[in-house]
Amino acid sequence: TFLITFLRSVIGIEPISALIPEKFFVNPNYPNPFNQETKIKFGLPANADVKISVYDLLGREVDVLVNSKLDAGEYLANWNATNFASGIYIYKIEARDVKGNNFIETRRMVLVK
Repeated sequence: TFLITFLRSVIGIEPISALIPEKFFVNPNYPNPFNQETKIKFGLPANADVKISVYDLLGREVDVLVNSKLDAGEYLANWNATNFASGIYIYKIEARDVKGNNFIETRRMVLVK
């Protein structure tokens, strides 16, 4: 198990299962709405370059939770939104494996302070 922490906000990602999913997936963040912190579970059927970005409703990228190559498996990404205003945010996960398969999904989350 490992945890990656970035300086802009307290965020991280950790593998949560050695099981390899059959296809890419992303679950809705939990909790949602959330007060300070929320988690996003996603799975990779193969090693992939992964980026998870957070956007405000004006389409501005306000944070990047993950931007790295990850091994196949299931992961939990954490977003601590302490330094962000209440409101609706969009997160987008993009993954591209070594075979060129692409996965892109966007979802909405609500920060309530």
